[in-house]
This record gives sequence, structure tokens and C-alpha cells, in this order.
Amino acid sequence: MVIVISRDVYLLAGAVLIYFLKGGVKINPSLFGKATTFFQIVSIIVILIANVYFIPMYFVEITIYLSTLFTILSTINYTNEGIKQLMR
Repeated sequence: MVIVISRDVYLLAGAVLIYFLKGGVKINPSLFGKATTFFQIVSIIVILIANVYFIPMYFVEITIYLSTLFTILSTINYTNEGIKQLMR
């Protein structure tokens, strides 16, 4: 959970920085960002269902690990895009 909120704060801070330095910011959705959202939602659903029905723990862990992986990948991707905007 901490990594998800930290990513959002980090991306917001970067967007604000680019806006003030360049006068505008262009944010295009990325495949990694879409995958991050998908796996975060799947993780939440799986955890909620696991509280009511039996779901093997490895399945819950896999969804959390995938969510974490794509959160990190999308952060790297958006950071690279932000750096490109700053270099223009």
C-alpha cells in the first residue's frame, strides 16, 4: 500500500515540477500505467474475496507481487517521460 501511495505522490510532485519549470505538462497514459491500475484493482478484489472465501495464499501473493512490479515499472516509465519533457 505504501508503494502505491508513494508512487502517486512522486508522480504528482514531478508533474508539478515540470509544470512550473516548463509552463505545462503533457501526460500520456502508458501500458505500464494501465497494467498497474488493473493489477491494483485485481489485488484489492482478491484480498476482499479471500476474507470471505478460501483462496490459496500463493494466489493472493502473486496478485500483490504483480501489482508491485507494475507499480515500479510504471514509476520508471513515467519518470523517463518526465525527464524527456524537462530536456525539451
